[in-house]
Amino acid sequence: MGQLLIVDDDELVRESIQGMLASLGYKIIQAKDGLEAVSLYKAMRGQISLIVMDIKMPRMDGITATNLIKEFDSKAKIVLISGYAEKIPSGVKPSAFLAKPFNRSTLCEIVQLVLKSPS
Repeated sequence: MGQLLIVDDDELVRESIQGMLASLGYKIIQAKDGLEAVSLYKAMRGQISLIVMDIKMPRMDGITATNLIKEFDSKAKIVLISGYAEKIPSGVKPSAFLAKPFNRSTLCEIVQLVLKSPS
């Protein structure tokens, strides 16, 4: 079973998402911003099944990180999350988008759907 990468600059949010997804049986790793996420994804090539990533973060936001990860691996599965009512720019192709706040069942359902979908 693969690993999930949780990316958010708020440690409490990362821990909360990890807690919600722990019941699915995945190993979960965390990154505090897009820069760290891109670095981890490249270093762990093929080991990360899905990324759950916030859009608004310091150093590197989720949109920039998504584009860099997709350049590296066009089949990367990325669920973008945000607490703001923002539009995903055209040209950015996340696998799904989830508005904060969300509950455990919604998050788990989206993650499982994205993981089952063809790349």
